[in-house]
Amino acid sequence: MDVRCSTFLSYGVSDAESVFSNILCATPTNPGQTVYVGIDTMRTGKWVITGKGKNQTTEFVVTDTFNAGDGVVIQVHVVDEGGLPLADATVEIIINDAGGTTLLTDPSDATGWAEATWQTQKPNKKGQGGTPSGAYQAVTNNVTVSGYVWDGVMISTPFIIQ
Repeated sequence: MDVRCSTFLSYGVSDAESVFSNILCATPTNPGQTVYVGIDTMRTGKWVITGKGKNQTTEFVVTDTFNAGDGVVIQVHVVDEGGLPLADATVEIIINDAGGTTLLTDPSDATGWAEATWQTQKPNKKGQGGTPSGAYQAVTNNVTVSGYVWDGVMISTPFIIQ
C-alpha cells in the first residue's frame, strides 16, 4: 500500500522556521479505484454508571449475557482497507431473533467506533411475553460511509438473553 506523508512547518514574522507542527498521512487512490471499508471488531456490552455526583463515571463493560429487559449495546469498529479507523460510518446490524430485528448504528466517532442498542423486553408480572431467553447473534449486514464500498465481510458476535 502506498502511504504518503507530509510534514508542515510554520514561519514566524522573522521568517524563521518553527519546529514541525504536524504530520499528515494519506493513501492516494487512482480515479475510479474502489476503496473498501470493513469491521475489524464487534462486541456486546452495557454502559454502567458508578458513583454519585462529581464522582459519577460511565464505563462500557463488555459482556455477552443479558437479562430480558436489558438494552444490548452492540459496538463495531469501522476501518478502511488499510486498518485505519473511519469516522461518520453507519453499520446495519441484524439480530437473529424471530422478528429479524434490524438496527442502524449512530455514525462512527473519530476513533472508528459506532454503536446501536437493541432494547429487549421484560416479561409481564405473570412471566409471560418479553424477549425469549436463549442464544442470539448480531451480524453486520452493510457499512455505509462516503467514498467507500463495504467489503462484504459479515462479522458476527453471539450473546445470551436470560
